[in-house]
Amino acid sequence: MRTALVAIGVDKTASAFPRLNAASLGAQQMADWASQRNISHTLLTDQGDSKVRFADVYDAIHQFVQEGVYDQLIIYFSGHGVLIAPDCETWLLSGAPDNPNEAINVAGSIANARTCGIEHIVVYSDACRSIPSQWRSAMLTPGTVFPVHQPRAPAPEVDAFYATLPGNPAYELPPDQASEAYRGLLTSCLIKALDGQIADVIVDQQTHRVVPARPLKLYLTQAIPAEAAKVSIKLSQSPDARVESALPKHL
Repeated sequence: MRTALVAIGVDKTASAFPRLNAASLGAQQMADWASQRNISHTLLTDQGDSKVRFADVYDAIHQFVQEGVYDQLIIYFSGHGVLIAPDCETWLLSGAPDNPNEAINVAGSIANARTCGIEHIVVYSDACRSIPSQWRSAMLTPGTVFPVHQPRAPAPEVDAFYATLPGNPAYELPPDQASEAYRGLLTSCLIKALDGQIADVIVDQQTHRVVPARPLKLYLTQAIPAEAAKVSIKLSQSPDARVESALPKHL
């Protein structure tokens, strides 16, 4: 299986939202994971004075699709997100919400991904799915980051993992009270699983061991609330996942 990854991390939007501490770090961790496995990847973060623009994300995905050699494409995002309509998750990039076009329509992008010819699409969204409370956020006009092709059979299978349920926030937490480093709960649990640290998600496949989507879904459903509760009994976060793939496809 030949895999590509586009990892996106946005700590700071143009206005209205507080600066995050771990979004760009989460994207860097995913890129490091890919590097260790010789997975082709593009890293887009706002570390330093950089900005992540819609065109950057589209171009990165389009490049991997255009090459036509990949069996799996992973899209990872960590940053601010809002839910502007039922099943309409929106990821905010550096220029949002001041520029309403600098945002990504997740559901629309998944719909377009089904025409791209890559047989397995994986989406990891470590972002809030809160309902906008401010006018500018409600007026976002997010775009889709997959190119549109003529649909053909077999259609790609899409696995989408969300940090939280619709309408809810996703948290980033310090690993311990003495550390200034932060982590997104989905990313923290995800990296452990993909690194082979969680025995329950691993399945033996002849010559290699893999992490399929369904065991990962079950693990995240238990692990993320448990990690939140370790920090505070009042802290609650439950993930959401839409899984379509089955073995031999894996993560």
